[in-house]
Amino acid sequence: MTSGEILDASLGVYQTMGWTLLRVSAVPSLMCLAALAFVFEHVLPSFAYTNNPSSIDAQILEALLKLALAVGIGGPLFFLGLSYAGALTTRIVGDYVSGAAPNIQAAERAARRDLPRVVALSFREALCAVAGVVLSALTLMASAWTSSRYPGSDLPVVLSVVSVVGLAFGLAAIPVVLALHALAIPACVAEGMRVKEAAKRGRALLKARPPLQPSGYDTVWSVLFIGSSWASLIFGGIMSTLQLTGAHAWIEQLPPTTPWRPLLIGAAQYVAPFLTIWTVVPIWCTTTTILYYERRIRLEGFDIESLAKDIWRADKQSRFEL
Repeated sequence: MTSGEILDASLGVYQTMGWTLLRVSAVPSLMCLAALAFVFEHVLPSFAYTNNPSSIDAQILEALLKLALAVGIGGPLFFLGLSYAGALTTRIVGDYVSGAAPNIQAAERAARRDLPRVVALSFREALCAVAGVVLSALTLMASAWTSSRYPGSDLPVVLSVVSVVGLAFGLAAIPVVLALHALAIPACVAEGMRVKEAAKRGRALLKARPPLQPSGYDTVWSVLFIGSSWASLIFGGIMSTLQLTGAHAWIEQLPPTTPWRPLLIGAAQYVAPFLTIWTVVPIWCTTTTILYYERRIRLEGFDIESLAKDIWRADKQSRFEL
């Protein structure tokens, strides 16, 4: 299958099983939204002020504590929701692609069983993706610290330049890491692999095998582009609709004693990011699952292996009946 055919197949599966996938991923998407809301509404704004304006050491310690708070609370909640949605979607789509009737209850039990491995894998991927950004932030803190300790030195300037350059490369590395590990979760779920084995397996399936077999990265980059475009359209469209209809202004003008006012404010604020996460995550997981099986068929003859197993089971059943 070409990249376009894989994307068409993914959209076809999503159209056929879209409501099922959205239903099972609603609660995990809410968990992801809660984690993002905690980080962006409580942690990040706190970086704008400090309780110790005269001490660089205290400011650095505060920043490190705030980062630890974001990672320690928001991180587990986000990865728990994302990993469960990914494992569940991969199971359901895998059954559908294999020709079996999707069993939601069995998929949920399997997803809960796979959850520790998938969470560890997702955390490992995220750590690799944001490592450059984290190192740049630490370098920037080191620049501020050396500036207070060694005034007039060129070292703070060098560290600041290194931090800015590292931040640019770190942000550019995030989609690259996502592309490299795109098939890690399907490999982890479908083959029951451990974290390192699944990451290695996913990269191996995406590699080209000349002269006849191209790589699978064209499809991954297409999915990343389409997914990011779709996410931008959903988020921007909902926010534009709320602004054009005056929903935000109407809710803010309600008296403070109005029942459900806090709920309406939260819904207007978070409906766009929730719908974006809720719809994009199943699309990504659906496409990577189909790509995973396509690469196994292309490189390893997985369809022949599955057919042989079906014939063996049918023959065994026939001999048992005789």
